[in-house]
Amino acid sequence: MSGENPLLKKLGSDVNNPKILTRTIPLILLSSTELSETLGIPPVIRINENTTFEEVNRDLSAVTKNFRYQVLQEILGPRPCWRSNEGNKRIPRTTDRLFIIDTISHLVLGVVRGGWDDYPVLLELPSDVSGVTVWDLIRAQFGDNPSIKSVTLYDGDDDVRDMTYDHDAMKLLPSFPTAFFITLTSNTKASILIWCLNEHLLIKGLDLVHRLERPE
Repeated sequence: MSGENPLLKKLGSDVNNPKILTRTIPLILLSSTELSETLGIPPVIRINENTTFEEVNRDLSAVTKNFRYQVLQEILGPRPCWRSNEGNKRIPRTTDRLFIIDTISHLVLGVVRGGWDDYPVLLELPSDVSGVTVWDLIRAQFGDNPSIKSVTLYDGDDDVRDMTYDHDAMKLLPSFPTAFFITLTSNTKASILIWCLNEHLLIKGLDLVHRLERPE
């Protein structure tokens, strides 16, 4: 691909208005089978107060050559979630990273709740989920990890790790594709579990952020 990567340009900026500040944040692809580099997705994106989700989705399509990949909208609060974005909405100033999913993949997300931050993790579904429990999905990703204290539905408090997974029911959740909270024991750092999938992208992204914002 020739020319400047559209995801690294100053999206929504106005060159005649220096008051509009551009910032650089990590882009993290949630996938266990594909790499950002292979798809042409850079580890960071430049945005400003005018940048909309629609703009980012459009440039993702230009880079990946299809419309499957879209950024998730982060909803902060006591029960944070990452869900399909509202295209015309501006990316909030509180957003300090953007997660990407393949929208045609058969997946749900769990939110890992650690002592320092909350992060989404990918839980890919088998082609046949008959008889599959929630714990089967989590164990396929993390193994029998003793650091996991509880697994609850996004809108519930009861432990559901032994519940049979029902994808149709999950899709009815307003938080979808976020479906579960995965709470860690108090002495566990969330990073131990989360970045087993995307650690190299996060490190590269943060390094590039520092270099872009502090040029020599």
